[in-house]
Amino acid sequence: MDPSTRRVGREVVEFINSYIKGDKPKITFKLNVEGLTKFMNKVLAIVSSIPRGFVTCYGCVAEVIENPYACRAVGRALAMNPWPIIIPCHRVVKSDLTLGGYRGGLDMKRELLRIEGVAVTLAGRVLPAHFLEARRLRELSRDAGEKLLTS
Repeated sequence: MDPSTRRVGREVVEFINSYIKGDKPKITFKLNVEGLTKFMNKVLAIVSSIPRGFVTCYGCVAEVIENPYACRAVGRALAMNPWPIIIPCHRVVKSDLTLGGYRGGLDMKRELLRIEGVAVTLAGRVLPAHFLEARRLRELSRDAGEKLLTS
């Protein structure tokens, strides 16, 4: 294994350890988007800007990418996210604030949100205080996500 691959591996492990401890780790490495569609790249860039402690819905992500009817396509793109936790697809929920889906299972999604301080009811609904509307998501994502993803 070459030194740069080893370095990135260490940085990923440090990121995840820091995340689990409750810190707000910064991504210090580039994520390779080779093989991802332009649509998926846009979705992941926007989702990467959702701050810890907040969620948004599939429809808001679709609205921010200026394709408001692409809610299901956003969900499919997130289901194929090659970097869960690093690109926080667990922070995207259904428009009724129920958890929706997650490749790692709903118990894992609920636990990741709990670690981040997002309150989820016993019925599996996120409290509205943690929800980001499309307008605010657009502001946050303007330049935050684009610099993370590289081909």
